[in-house]
Amino acid sequence: MLLLHIFWAPNRVSELWFMTIIAGIGITIDSIVTLVGIMKFAENAGPLPIPLWLTCIWLAFAGTLRYSMNFVMARPSLAIVLGLIFAPLTYIAGERLGAVEFSYSVIHTACVLGMCWACLMVLFTEIWSCFHQADDIWLALSRPPVPQMFYRPNCSGVPL
Repeated sequence: MLLLHIFWAPNRVSELWFMTIIAGIGITIDSIVTLVGIMKFAENAGPLPIPLWLTCIWLAFAGTLRYSMNFVMARPSLAIVLGLIFAPLTYIAGERLGAVEFSYSVIHTACVLGMCWACLMVLFTEIWSCFHQADDIWLALSRPPVPQMFYRPNCSGVPL
């Protein structure tokens, strides 16, 4: 699915960079949270402190931010609140399903994860904004100019 997403992206290179940056930051934060002992994973056969499936979830999440979550990313306050509230719920669901174990109480862990996610959403909305502006410039530069013959005279350059 991620390959199809990248294939259909208007600017594939930009999308790859965006997804790599967002997923890299998320993987790093989850790795740090795991290394300091807040979360523990039963199966971890990879080189990272987090399992491969969590890395894949970060890549999939990064792929949603520029398109399906465009509405949220354009409103940083909303993104922060949603990250603060709903992101810890996904980790709690993972804990209930046995995918992760918390070293501290659920409330304590949810507070730590909520604060991490609130900070992440500030960073993610800024990165999204930079890429959004860059894509607008790329799109404007990639369009061919409208020939002068398609402009009406004395109408201040309004296209037909």
